[in-house]
Amino acid sequence: SFTYSITAFRHNWYRVRGATPGVFAVTPTVLDNSIEGMVQGLEGWATLQPMRGWRVSAGFLTLHEKLTANPGNNAELANDADQQWMVRSSHNVSDKHELDLMMRHVSSLPFQGVPAYTAVDARWGWRATPTAEVSLILQNLLDREHAEFGALPGRSEYGRSVFLKLLWRM
Repeated sequence: SFTYSITAFRHNWYRVRGATPGVFAVTPTVLDNSIEGMVQGLEGWATLQPMRGWRVSAGFLTLHEKLTANPGNNAELANDADQQWMVRSSHNVSDKHELDLMMRHVSSLPFQGVPAYTAVDARWGWRATPTAEVSLILQNLLDREHAEFGALPGRSEYGRSVFLKLLWRM
Protein backbone atom coordinates (compact mmCIF):
# COMPACT_ATOMS: atom_id res chain seq x y z
CA SER A 1 0.00 0.00 0.00
CA PHE A 2 1.04 3.61 -0.55
CA THR A 3 -0.18 6.79 1.10
CA TYR A 4 0.98 10.37 0.77
CA SER A 5 0.16 13.89 1.85
CA ILE A 6 1.37 17.21 0.49
CA THR A 7 0.53 20.53 2.12
CA ALA A 8 1.41 24.01 0.92
CA PHE A 9 1.00 26.77 3.49
CA ARG A 10 1.26 30.53 3.75
CA HIS A 11 0.69 32.53 6.90
CA ASN A 12 0.60 36.30 7.10
CA TRP A 13 1.41 37.17 10.69
CA TYR A 14 0.47 40.46 12.30
CA ARG A 15 1.15 41.56 15.88
CA VAL A 16 2.97 38.38 16.97
CA ARG A 17 4.44 38.41 20.48
CA GLY A 18 8.12 39.30 20.67
CA ALA A 19 10.55 40.32 23.38
CA THR A 20 13.22 42.97 23.66
CA PRO A 21 15.75 41.64 26.17
CA GLY A 22 16.75 43.91 29.00
CA VAL A 23 20.32 44.87 29.77
CA PHE A 24 21.42 43.05 32.95
CA ALA A 25 19.32 44.31 35.86
CA VAL A 26 19.20 47.91 34.59
CA THR A 27 16.28 47.56 32.17
CA PRO A 28 13.63 44.82 32.16
CA THR A 29 12.75 42.58 29.26
CA VAL A 30 9.83 44.10 27.37
CA LEU A 31 7.15 41.90 25.78
CA ASP A 32 5.30 43.40 22.85
CA ASN A 33 3.33 42.40 19.77
CA SER A 34 5.80 43.85 17.29
CA ILE A 35 6.62 40.95 14.95
CA GLU A 36 4.91 40.64 11.60
CA GLY A 37 5.59 39.10 8.25
CA MET A 38 5.06 36.06 6.08
CA VAL A 39 5.86 32.37 6.54
CA GLN A 40 5.33 29.93 3.68
CA GLY A 41 6.41 26.45 2.78
CA LEU A 42 5.67 22.98 1.58
CA GLU A 43 5.42 19.78 3.59
CA GLY A 44 5.09 16.25 2.29
CA TRP A 45 4.89 12.77 3.79
CA ALA A 46 4.61 9.34 2.22
CA THR A 47 4.45 5.76 3.46
CA LEU A 48 5.07 2.68 1.35
CA GLN A 49 4.55 -0.88 2.51
CA PRO A 50 6.36 -2.95 -0.14
CA MET A 51 5.68 -6.21 1.70
CA ARG A 52 4.04 -7.47 4.86
CA GLY A 53 6.09 -6.46 7.89
CA TRP A 54 8.13 -3.77 6.12
CA ARG A 55 7.20 -0.09 5.96
CA VAL A 56 9.19 2.81 4.49
CA SER A 57 8.24 6.38 5.45
CA ALA A 58 9.66 9.64 4.14
CA GLY A 59 8.92 13.31 4.65
CA PHE A 60 10.22 16.75 3.86
CA LEU A 61 9.63 20.36 4.83
CA THR A 62 10.70 23.56 3.10
CA LEU A 63 10.20 26.82 4.97
CA HIS A 64 10.66 30.44 3.97
CA GLU A 65 10.24 33.16 6.59
CA LYS A 66 10.27 36.91 6.03
CA LEU A 67 9.65 38.55 9.40
CA THR A 68 10.23 42.05 10.70
CA ALA A 69 9.86 43.72 14.08
CA ASN A 70 9.38 47.26 15.33
CA PRO A 71 12.55 49.28 15.92
CA GLY A 72 14.11 48.42 19.25
CA ASN A 73 13.05 44.79 19.13
CA ASN A 74 16.29 42.94 18.49
CA ALA A 75 14.87 39.43 18.56
CA GLU A 76 16.48 36.87 16.24
CA LEU A 77 13.72 36.45 13.70
CA ALA A 78 13.35 33.58 11.25
CA ASN A 79 16.04 31.40 12.80
CA ASP A 80 14.53 28.13 11.60
CA ALA A 81 15.91 25.50 9.25
CA ASP A 82 14.92 26.17 5.62
CA GLN A 83 14.83 22.47 4.77
CA GLN A 84 14.35 19.20 6.61
CA TRP A 85 13.84 15.66 5.39
CA MET A 86 13.60 12.20 6.89
CA VAL A 87 13.54 8.59 5.62
CA ARG A 88 12.68 5.67 7.90
CA SER A 89 12.54 1.93 7.30
CA SER A 90 10.71 -0.27 9.83
CA HIS A 91 11.05 -3.99 9.23
CA ASN A 92 9.65 -6.90 11.22
CA VAL A 93 12.41 -9.35 10.33
CA SER A 94 10.59 -12.19 12.10
CA ASP A 95 7.85 -12.60 14.69
CA LYS A 96 10.37 -11.71 17.41
CA HIS A 97 12.87 -9.38 15.70
CA GLU A 98 12.51 -5.79 14.41
CA LEU A 99 14.98 -3.53 12.61
CA ASP A 100 14.40 0.23 12.29
CA LEU A 101 16.71 2.59 10.37
CA MET A 102 16.23 6.34 10.13
CA MET A 103 18.14 9.07 8.30
CA ARG A 104 17.28 12.74 8.75
CA HIS A 105 18.74 16.00 7.51
CA VAL A 106 18.27 19.53 8.87
CA SER A 107 19.68 22.61 7.15
CA SER A 108 21.62 25.28 9.03
CA LEU A 109 20.28 27.81 11.54
CA PRO A 110 21.62 31.15 10.28
CA PHE A 111 21.55 33.41 13.35
CA GLN A 112 23.05 30.90 15.77
CA GLY A 113 25.69 29.67 13.32
CA VAL A 114 24.51 26.06 13.64
CA PRO A 115 25.67 24.10 10.59
CA ALA A 116 23.44 21.67 8.69
CA TYR A 117 23.64 18.04 9.75
CA THR A 118 22.58 14.59 8.62
CA ALA A 119 22.05 11.89 11.24
CA VAL A 120 21.46 8.14 11.05
CA ASP A 121 19.88 6.12 13.86
CA ALA A 122 19.29 2.36 14.12
CA ARG A 123 17.26 0.12 16.43
CA TRP A 124 17.27 -3.67 16.77
CA GLY A 125 14.40 -5.06 18.84
CA TRP A 126 13.87 -8.55 20.21
CA ARG A 127 10.56 -9.68 21.70
CA ALA A 128 11.85 -12.29 24.15
CA THR A 129 8.38 -13.12 25.46
CA PRO A 130 4.90 -11.67 24.83
CA THR A 131 5.52 -9.28 27.77
CA ALA A 132 9.30 -8.62 27.55
CA GLU A 133 11.24 -6.76 24.87
CA VAL A 134 14.93 -5.84 24.55
CA SER A 135 16.07 -3.09 22.17
CA LEU A 136 19.53 -1.87 21.18
CA ILE A 137 19.41 1.72 19.92
CA LEU A 138 22.31 3.45 18.15
CA GLN A 139 22.02 7.19 17.50
CA ASN A 140 24.05 9.65 15.46
CA LEU A 141 26.05 7.03 13.57
CA LEU A 142 27.53 9.41 10.96
CA ASP A 143 29.18 11.94 13.29
CA ARG A 144 30.83 11.84 16.68
CA GLU A 145 28.65 14.85 17.55
CA HIS A 146 26.59 17.63 15.99
CA ALA A 147 24.80 20.77 17.13
CA GLU A 148 21.04 21.13 16.70
CA PHE A 149 20.48 24.59 18.21
CA GLY A 150 22.16 27.25 20.33
CA ALA A 151 24.98 29.71 19.73
CA LEU A 152 28.63 29.28 20.63
CA PRO A 153 30.33 29.12 23.09
CA GLY A 154 27.66 27.47 25.27
CA ARG A 155 26.01 25.38 22.54
CA SER A 156 25.28 21.73 23.35
CA GLU A 157 26.53 19.03 21.00
CA TYR A 158 24.65 15.76 20.58
CA GLY A 159 27.08 12.87 20.47
CA ARG A 160 26.95 9.32 19.23
CA SER A 161 24.88 7.28 21.68
CA VAL A 162 24.13 3.66 22.49
CA PHE A 163 21.08 2.68 24.55
CA LEU A 164 19.86 -0.67 25.80
CA LYS A 165 16.13 -0.63 26.50
CA LEU A 166 14.33 -3.27 28.53
CA LEU A 167 10.54 -3.17 28.36
CA TRP A 168 8.29 -5.32 30.46
CA ARG A 169 4.52 -5.14 30.01
CA MET A 170 2.15 -6.44 32.65
